[in-house]
Amino acid sequence: MEAWLTWGAEPHVAYSPIAVHIGAERVGVLDPDATENFRPVMEAAAEREEDPCGRARLTRLPGQTPYVLEVALPHVAASASSTV
Repeated sequence: MEAWLTWGAEPHVAYSPIAVHIGAERVGVLDPDATENFRPVMEAAAEREEDPCGRARLTRLPGQTPYVLEVALPHVAASASSTV
């Protein structure tokens, strides 16, 4: 699926979190480490007045948290992934 990324706080400040959306639904925010990984992508998209999107998948985990949404880091920054 596709996940859209937006700044989690407006106006955007230096340590704003990045919110993750599936369609119009906000489903969570990236943790501080993942936010730093995605910051170059967010800044590049802001120059184009766009919100970036990337591939995402739900991963089933054992334990109390049954699923984690994994969002792929777009190729602009690196090839890795972060979780919500």
